[in-house]
Amino acid sequence: MAIGIDFGTTNSAVVYHRNQLMDENDGRPMPSVVAIDPLTGDILVGQKARKMRNDLARGSWHVVSSVKLALAHDRALAEKSGAKLNSTDVSAILFKEMRERSEKLFGIGKANEAVVSIPVGLRASARRRLRTSAKRAGIEVLEFISEPTAAFLSCRDQIPQSERVVVFDWGGGTLDVSILQIEDGAVHELATASLQQAGDAIDELIAAHVHQTVTGETFDRARIPAKQCDRILVGAEEAKCQLADAEEARIFLVGYQGNDVNYRLNRTTLESLTKPIVEQSIKVVSDAIASARRVGGEARLDRIVLVGGSSRLWGIANKLRDTFPNVDVFEPNLPQWAVAQGASILAEELTGTRTEPAYRLNHPVFLRLSDETSLALVRAGDKFDDKYRGHLFGVVDATDHAQLVFAVPDGHGHLILSGDPGVRLIDFLSVPLQGLPFERVRLEAKLTRELTLEVRAQTEKADPYKTNHWTHWEFEQLLFSYGLGYRAGAPR
Repeated sequence: MAIGIDFGTTNSAVVYHRNQLMDENDGRPMPSVVAIDPLTGDILVGQKARKMRNDLARGSWHVVSSVKLALAHDRALAEKSGAKLNSTDVSAILFKEMRERSEKLFGIGKANEAVVSIPVGLRASARRRLRTSAKRAGIEVLEFISEPTAAFLSCRDQIPQSERVVVFDWGGGTLDVSILQIEDGAVHELATASLQQAGDAIDELIAAHVHQTVTGETFDRARIPAKQCDRILVGAEEAKCQLADAEEARIFLVGYQGNDVNYRLNRTTLESLTKPIVEQSIKVVSDAIASARRVGGEARLDRIVLVGGSSRLWGIANKLRDTFPNVDVFEPNLPQWAVAQGASILAEELTGTRTEPAYRLNHPVFLRLSDETSLALVRAGDKFDDKYRGHLFGVVDATDHAQLVFAVPDGHGHLILSGDPGVRLIDFLSVPLQGLPFERVRLEAKLTRELTLEVRAQTEKADPYKTNHWTHWEFEQLLFSYGLGYRAGAPR
């Protein structure tokens, strides 16, 4: 059976059949925390590891949190029975726990398939490691889905008909913003943007304030025992969450820096502490809207959808309303579950009646030619099917390298353009040649299952069957179209 997974920096949410949630008996998703005893091989995951990490850190245990941020480099994070564990290994532990818990909770047999959400800025290498981690845990990733698109899917039946929507997805590690155009039964991404400051950064701001208030010193992780540092960060996170519903929250720490701490944090102080990061988040939204208007025209903005655990931060909804007074701000009942719910909806479609690919490209990517014209290597509407599309080019100069220059459309109010549009150059690839007369370059491009564009090129004289004879380039900042499929309650 297929489930939807939001593999988050701070928490990981699992949903089955769009409304069955795998919570920790407190209405919240599973913390993305893994504790490993390197001597015995014992493992704790989720809330147990989170609650016990202060005690576990005293012994031989390795406690790993925010593993998603480490996927970019896949460095060693822990040790188990003498073996080094990297971010792929630790992520596989989390995926295995999610699979086993969902099988037990939902009673669905084998949860061996999933749609997994990914943030806007997640690198292709991290996406591949996510797929590998899930596979090690016995889960086949049917599809990756953009987190903002998944969030929109989860609540599209709760909001009135919309033409253009901002999805404001603020989690533990990043803020992801997508501007979506909804038309002809499809969601089209017009622009995306991200901010590498989110819930974890807010927790640290609160912790630093409390630390300086009670000790008179600057908060410096390097000078504070790890156990105490962790405790004050946990207290800060809990207080932040409480202030979403209460005027005041208490942070109580026994024996912190030699004293017992009983600090009361109120909403006014929280707003003051988070003002810079909130203003940055608003700027990200404004910049994304401006970018969307350049490529998609001046259509009216209907609403802003707030999802992700950090979207409940006190003051953020009011700030958005003040900044965009003519736009409705929609807050779903369970914002921390919205992304996983959207992933679950797609999982249901992929294992049900959907026959077409979920994603298609929403814009061409060009090769800039020597006469200043542009050739589309891939076009709007193309499928992410892992199939190469081949091209053959002549070299106009005697040279030992061919410089391939890539571009994307540059505005003019329409994303899908005809003729020879204005373009924005994005990168280039230098391909070694043999310097022979009338030498030609073989180029192949494909849209991958990791939702990237992969290009490889070589001289026609090289062996196409030898991997090391190709020069590679990969582009990750693509925009997508998503077919909405059936609506909730509609015949299937």
